[in-house]
Amino acid sequence: MRDFWLANVPVTQHLWYVVMGANPSFFQGWPRPVEQVSWTDAITYANALSESEGLSPCYDASGGLIGGATPYDCEGYRLPTEAEW
Repeated sequence: MRDFWLANVPVTQHLWYVVMGANPSFFQGWPRPVEQVSWTDAITYANALSESEGLSPCYDASGGLIGGATPYDCEGYRLPTEAEW
C-alpha cells in the first residue's frame, strides 16, 4: 500500500459551492460541512476538484476507476478506500 493524503476536516458547504456551483445541504451555513450528498455526488465532486487543479479525474460516469485497476493509480482526488478509512 502506498502513502496517501486525507483531508483532516470535512468538505464545507462553501468549498462544495465554489467547486460545484450549488449547495445541496438542508442545514445551510458556510462554515458547516456539506450534507445531503450521495456517493455519486461525492465522486462527481472529487472529479471536479481534480479538474479545477489540473489533475486527471479518478472516476468515470459509472463510478469506476479511470486508468487503472486500483485507486492508487489515480492522479486526482478520490474517496478513501474502506481500508484507508
